[in-house]
Amino acid sequence: MNRVKAATNLLKIKSEGFSARRIYIRSWKRLFFRIIVLCIAVYYYFYIESDVLFLFLAGMLVGATLQDIGWVLSVKKQWGFTKEVTDWEKVEKIANDS
Repeated sequence: MNRVKAATNLLKIKSEGFSARRIYIRSWKRLFFRIIVLCIAVYYYFYIESDVLFLFLAGMLVGATLQDIGWVLSVKKQWGFTKEVTDWEKVEKIANDS
């Protein structure tokens, strides 16, 4: 993500408030990809070959998704502090450099 887009997103979050839902909606392509790969891995495990590799892949995908969810929740928890210490004039200047 470039600086202008990141600054614009940060200003939008500041004005509208932090929303985990908005973050997940913005990440729908990555989450959709993970769901597709997870479904393929489960299908291969149950219908093609019962290889532990497919279970490992499924576990990695579920773990990565849970890690993303945890990251969003921790960012949400810290948002008040981040909002307080951010130099918003500098963020606005970067956002307007487009």
